[in-house]
Amino acid sequence: MAWRLTRREALLCGAAWMLAGAIPTDTEVERFLELSRELTGEAELDPGLGRIYLQALRQSSLFAGQLEQAFADPGQAIPADLEVQILDQWFTGVVPTDSGPAVATYNGALMWRTMELRGAPGYCHGALGFWSRPPKS
Repeated sequence: MAWRLTRREALLCGAAWMLAGAIPTDTEVERFLELSRELTGEAELDPGLGRIYLQALRQSSLFAGQLEQAFADPGQAIPADLEVQILDQWFTGVVPTDSGPAVATYNGALMWRTMELRGAPGYCHGALGFWSRPPKS
């Protein structure tokens, strides 16, 4: 017999995750986005990706403590390895996990903006033959 998750069990699991701090609050995400904007130099960052990146850092045994210290004392310098990790996440779309790196996004990585490409290679960004027309300036 297959095990099924009831609505009540799903709600209880979600509440437990929230209480455990696994899901960042909107305020925490906004603080992380402010820090990320400062580090990346990008004014527009995807809040959904910011939530994923923040959650990955908080769950990482390497960066969780550093991140909490950075949030606790905003005037203090951020450790260089944390800065590099935040930049790496935004530009590559890869997040740290305790079992190794994992891809959070491919198409949403900032590297495609900086390379001035129409988007990530391997994705269709228009109708058939869209690439044959010059880009709109």
